[in-house]
Amino acid sequence: SMRAAPVGTRVAMANHRNQLLVGDVDAGSLDLLDHSDAGRCEDLAWSADGLWLSYSFQVSARQRAIKLCDLATQRCTLVTQPEFRDYAPSFDPDGRYLYFLSLRTFDPVYDSVQFELSFPRAARPYLIALQAGGRPPFEPVPKGLAPDDPARAPERSQDKGEPPPIELDGIERRIAAFPVPENRFGQIAGVAGGKVIWSVMPIAGAHGRGGHKEGPGRLELFDFATSRVETLVDRADAFALAADAVTLVVRDGKRLRAIAANRK
Repeated sequence: SMRAAPVGTRVAMANHRNQLLVGDVDAGSLDLLDHSDAGRCEDLAWSADGLWLSYSFQVSARQRAIKLCDLATQRCTLVTQPEFRDYAPSFDPDGRYLYFLSLRTFDPVYDSVQFELSFPRAARPYLIALQAGGRPPFEPVPKGLAPDDPARAPERSQDKGEPPPIELDGIERRIAAFPVPENRFGQIAGVAGGKVIWSVMPIAGAHGRGGHKEGPGRLELFDFATSRVETLVDRADAFALAADAVTLVVRDGKRLRAIAANRK
């Protein structure tokens, strides 16, 4: 796989040798940043300033974890514990969070035919706070009764310019789950204006005899201001978000649509 940085001339690549490389088109350089003995590096994602790279790293045959790489020092750091299957990292446009999906909700479902248990969903969206301190992202803001109460003012997003620096010390302890039920999630991305989109994929039988055949999923939009989720697109197999964090291209079968990601 290959993904170009949103700014600058760097390109990140992951190959079948389980290597992660970054090349500079202008300099003509190609550097090996990381390598896994268990599987490929996947889901390459750049920060908005092009200085950090995140990806899903195969730790073992059963576990994947999220890594962050500082391109200035070429130091790659595990930011989630290598105990689950973490995938699809994506940076918040304001540089506050790193979003990802993970299979770590173990709520077994009983089989209707024979006595067995399975985990048909198991995934939830999560975020990692890239800076220490600050208010927990899903904790309600205290609201006074006065109309000019400063506590009622919505939290402002980061001003455009240089994002705040990423603080790696203790970052693996700054993980929070979105307040949504478990499901089958495919992708996640941060949208301008304090919103997040993700794709929810259907659960279908292996043969489709029960009437639930494999088909497109849907895109959902989560708003930090209200902590509510609404359906953005009813049918979507995959999506790609542009560097402006608003322009969204959605694929449904053989159809492509371009829409604004921050409103229905």
